[in-house]
Amino acid sequence: MPLDYAFNISARPLFVAEPVLQHGVAVGAVATITPTGSLRSQVATDALLLLVVGLAGLVASALVGIPLVRWCLGPAHQLQAAVRKISRGEYSVRAPSDRGPVELRELADAVNGMTDRLVSVLEAHRGFVADASHQMRNPLTALRVRVEALETVVPASGRESLQVAIAEADRLSRILDELLTLADASAGHSGTTTVEVRSVMEARAQAWSDQAVSADVTIAVHGRRAAANCLPGALDQVLDVLLDNAISFSPPGGRITLRTRSDDTWVYVEVQDEGPGMPDTVKHRATDRFWQGRQPAGRKGSGLGLAIATALLAAGDARLELEDAQPHGLVARTVLPRLVPTSLLSRGTEAGPDPDGRSSNSPHFTAAAQECQD
Repeated sequence: MPLDYAFNISARPLFVAEPVLQHGVAVGAVATITPTGSLRSQVATDALLLLVVGLAGLVASALVGIPLVRWCLGPAHQLQAAVRKISRGEYSVRAPSDRGPVELRELADAVNGMTDRLVSVLEAHRGFVADASHQMRNPLTALRVRVEALETVVPASGRESLQVAIAEADRLSRILDELLTLADASAGHSGTTTVEVRSVMEARAQAWSDQAVSADVTIAVHGRRAAANCLPGALDQVLDVLLDNAISFSPPGGRITLRTRSDDTWVYVEVQDEGPGMPDTVKHRATDRFWQGRQPAGRKGSGLGLAIATALLAAGDARLELEDAQPHGLVARTVLPRLVPTSLLSRGTEAGPDPDGRSSNSPHFTAAAQECQD
């Protein structure tokens, strides 16, 4: 007879049935019904115990692992921060070498040793250039004085050669001064200062007004006031280099435009001329030391100006960019880290900018061919 069993879902019994065969014919069946409540309770208890043990293991691993990871990675982060500062020119910084695994300590010692050697090389290089410049300046000055003294005894046929010799002595003196400036710039500095770029632009434009008048070139200054960070006096020297080049390469009656603008991160100071410009194939070489491109007639440069400007800017986390101007000419762009405007800029807002963002109280230079416009 068939088994009359009503399956109880809530009780979840274990039901097992097996047929009884005789000569291959089923003659009956054996069935068992076993309650599973206690078994399920035991399994749930064991699973909960395993979960608790697993969580306890994770907590223990965290309690042991977090300090261990900090002990291992903490010195690594400090080493990274030290290397980053050293790469920015802060050569007094050293990586901690008294904590962490042995491998990190050895790496920190190696970095510190490399930094010490780098500082020694830089100081030796700077000292050599400075000493050479100073030691050569006095004999060069004496030589120039003696050559000038020959003017009274040199016949008229040799006067031109004498003037060339004097001019070359002056040029060598300028090169020595520029080498000393370049050595100071390449040495790197960690202290930057805040400058108001519009005021610096106006001051340098005024300072170069006489040279611009002689070259029949007009200088115009545009843009709002903005505060930026750079090495003390670096922007002045960079603008001197860029204005010197712009005046030399500008055609008579040309115009040099000094312009400033900014975004959330950078302040851009541009010097744009109307000269012949610079081919793209040589732009990347323009900042190399002693490199000189095609020079205008009568100009004898040293090839150090843009190299000095680049070194001064790089030491203050700034940079120099060169690009073509339209329709012709060159734009030399100084990119400086921006400082969030503070009361330093209050002088720039007293006059009130006009709708297009230009100041309405622009000064005018005294030179006849010079005009500082906004």
